[in-house]
Amino acid sequence: HLLEIDLLRGGRRIQLAGEQPSGDYFIYLSRIQRRPNTQVWAVALRHHLPGRNWRAARDGSAGYMTTQLPIPATIVRIAPESDDTATFTLRPHRDAPTFDCARPGQFAMLSLYGAGAAAFTLSSLPRGGGPAGDVVLTIRRVGRLTTRLFCLGPGAAVGLSGPFGHGFPDDDPGCPTIYAAGGCGLSPLKAAIDVHLAERPTGTKVAIVYGARDPSTRIHRAALAQSRLERRRAHD
Repeated sequence: HLLEIDLLRGGRRIQLAGEQPSGDYFIYLSRIQRRPNTQVWAVALRHHLPGRNWRAARDGSAGYMTTQLPIPATIVRIAPESDDTATFTLRPHRDAPTFDCARPGQFAMLSLYGAGAAAFTLSSLPRGGGPAGDVVLTIRRVGRLTTRLFCLGPGAAVGLSGPFGHGFPDDDPGCPTIYAAGGCGLSPLKAAIDVHLAERPTGTKVAIVYGARDPSTRIHRAALAQSRLERRRAHD
């Protein structure tokens, strides 16, 4: 394959048979099996150069690029899960379709000015019934950044980048699966469970084994209750 990042400020650019999109800089990708066809992305000066979302590229889906550097986002909702854990719904200030195309188990980098950045697994995806266009992260308050984050409310600004990582295997929803987690460890599995329940063929068995130190530290209670309800309906 041939990948060229065009940062020219003058002179002649690569000549295309079709019309060149408008933009300041360009990324050209010529795949060996698709030549002479070439994919082109225009990058405006106000945007960061994007990275690759390999799963979206493989599937040919819309969210092709992964945001490598933070984009601004707003906290739109905070749902308490326990005394030290909450689920934050974040809305990017510009379209970020790669998050909607993310795979269960992938993570985002959340940053706060003056507090650094940290990685958090996406805990809800549109494929599993989550909100399209938003980024949902379940976070435990354990350090400087998360303590600062828990002091914020709806309307506050944060930075987001991603999604990153390979994620969990999700290409066989008909596979009977047991999900086991303890405490806040349920969050990295929640999106996988949601997607599996939404896409499994009728009759596919999915079990969730979850434990916590005490009842007050359990998280995602509503989702677990809904899973139990769906299981009862499946057996009726």
